[in-house]
Amino acid sequence: MKITILLLFLIVNLSSGQSVTINPQAGATGIIAANSTQSGVLVSRMTTTQRTNILSPSTGLLVFDTTTNTFWYYNSSSWKEINSTVVGGQWTLTGANLQSSNTGNVGIGSNPTKAKFEVNSSNTTQAIFGSGGEGISFQKNFPTIGFNQYRDDANVQRYLANGFAMGNYLSPSNGSMVWAVMPSGVAGNPTISETPLMTLNSFGNLGIGTLTPQAKLHVEGFSKLGELSPNFKLKSLTGTIPCLTNNCTDNIPHGLDATKILDVTIVIADGTTFVEPNDCTSFHSGYCYYTSFDATNIIIRHPSSGTANTLGKPYKILITFRE
Repeated sequence: MKITILLLFLIVNLSSGQSVTINPQAGATGIIAANSTQSGVLVSRMTTTQRTNILSPSTGLLVFDTTTNTFWYYNSSSWKEINSTVVGGQWTLTGANLQSSNTGNVGIGSNPTKAKFEVNSSNTTQAIFGSGGEGISFQKNFPTIGFNQYRDDANVQRYLANGFAMGNYLSPSNGSMVWAVMPSGVAGNPTISETPLMTLNSFGNLGIGTLTPQAKLHVEGFSKLGELSPNFKLKSLTGTIPCLTNNCTDNIPHGLDATKILDVTIVIADGTTFVEPNDCTSFHSGYCYYTSFDATNIIIRHPSSGTANTLGKPYKILITFRE
């Protein structure tokens, strides 16, 4: 009898648009409110088979599935599980791991997305992977891959952790790819001035120690070829032979420490004929000259005869010297 009276009470109140209050008040937007420190609200319990066999479930229908031991609701087109391990219906939390069953693209700050995973932020640094000295950042200025460095919201470049840092960036204006290193610094501090190490430009020229490589391989500094090779550089001098008469000596400043000069190669050109020194045979008559160097100059000596085709002619000098 009590149950019948309660049901009639609920029906009359609900049909009249009033709320049913079971301690405390339901508020202006509530239909039913219940409050207890010993009991709860019990909704329909059923197996997964029973749930999926419900004909034309209403939108918002809520049941407890005893097969999965979770709540399920109907969203007008399909059943959705209410589960602490499911985030947003597409992500599943298993322990500390978060997985997605989504087979399409995933975008953060991008719509539509252009790849399987895309991040688009107003910040320069789009993402950071790892931490400490192993951290790598992806930045949209130039764009840049930062090793132990990133750019904050104010576009200030900072160290991710204590130690050295490096950046690899592309210049969209000229197509050059640059690798630069920053001296050892402190985590969170602005990076110290970077030093370009290597540049690959849009013409395929590779520069080491220079931002503007002028050849397929341009090394700015000393080179070493092989374990036993010294560190060496090359220097080129060009000009015109000052001497215009026989029995004359040219002194061409080399600007180097003579004790470090390893080799001097000289060629004097007469039109299409290029002659090295000490060629005083009849085969090259008129091209006789001798060379040496001292602490200051490259010395070219023209003897008293056989020099007519070298006087006042263009010369090329290549000097090899060690560090």
